[in-house]
Amino acid sequence: MSLPPCTIANETTFVDVGRGVAIVALTARVSGAPCAVDAGGVLRAREEGRAPPELIAFRIELDDKPLTLGGPRGRVTAEITKAGTVRFVAVVRGDRFIAAPLTTNPAHVPVTAGRVRVALSTRSTWGPHRVAGLATWIETGAPIVVNVDPTRDHEPAALTFQLDGRAPVPVLIVDGGPIMGGEVTVATEAERGRALARGGVDALSVLLSDLPLAVATAGDASSALARLGEISRAARAAALSREPLFSAIGQRTATAILRGFTTCVRGEQAMPARWPTPLGELSATGLLDEAESGCPRIDDLLRVNHPDVRFAQEGSAALAEASALPFEKLPRIGPIGLARSEKHPGKRAHTGLFVGVTAVLVALGLFAHRASR
Repeated sequence: MSLPPCTIANETTFVDVGRGVAIVALTARVSGAPCAVDAGGVLRAREEGRAPPELIAFRIELDDKPLTLGGPRGRVTAEITKAGTVRFVAVVRGDRFIAAPLTTNPAHVPVTAGRVRVALSTRSTWGPHRVAGLATWIETGAPIVVNVDPTRDHEPAALTFQLDGRAPVPVLIVDGGPIMGGEVTVATEAERGRALARGGVDALSVLLSDLPLAVATAGDASSALARLGEISRAARAAALSREPLFSAIGQRTATAILRGFTTCVRGEQAMPARWPTPLGELSATGLLDEAESGCPRIDDLLRVNHPDVRFAQEGSAALAEASALPFEKLPRIGPIGLARSEKHPGKRAHTGLFVGVTAVLVALGLFAHRASR
């Protein structure tokens, strides 16, 4: 039997936007257990007339302890057995991202308490200005639909309000740029290495945008193969990360390399020896058999720019070389970072620019994974 919706006392939404990718963090203090909170509609929130962002992977915590995680087709639901603080952290891919609260679903708003305090915060590599709109809840699991207000195209990066479950729900909309278009933003291997070490959306932007484009737009076959080795090393480093979201990105990137960037469905293709085994929870929810979400499809560009290179064959060799390297020789991958206010929704959230980043790591005993080396 399905559980009733939890009651939310207060919550924060934080959307950190990079180049075609975003980290979405939803944190709420809940009660009414046993109950459930479904974040699928918020993570896939879309503007009217646009497709929703692609969900690549997510993890859920309750009182800072790992609860569950999932891949592109996972059900983003936290089943709560006691009152506490639930946190959803997800990686999504697209060209527009929406900071919307869980309480867009009126079932989460307490009937007797009256109002829920909501804090929306955003950060973007594309600049300070935001677009605003009003969100409409459809049904559990379905993407929330947002109507953009054309008069509100220079909103601040953060917004705090109280919601009573009946009034329209304000949201902030952040432009993430094209998913796979334009030129490489981080143009050299050294710069990409530093971005990977910073973690967060910097690392995700390199893994999902800059590195695939660097391969596809290389000036000659030799340069393309050198970049293929670089992305293979980055994929292995990400796959070995303690952070399951980076591990998911590393596994999907490796599959794309193995399949010549035509798909992220691994199928019967065998990975090189010593390649880390994907986490079971991620594999069970589409990590290895979902074709689209977060997949760096650049095969058309490769055929045009490098028609004589057999990228599936060369990719297999590049992954094998990366797999043979000791961990110390791989790029460093930084953590997924959240602002302090996102970890403590009961405290006053910052409404200006974020002044610090706190690394959020899952418990080593449950999700830590490292291949033997």
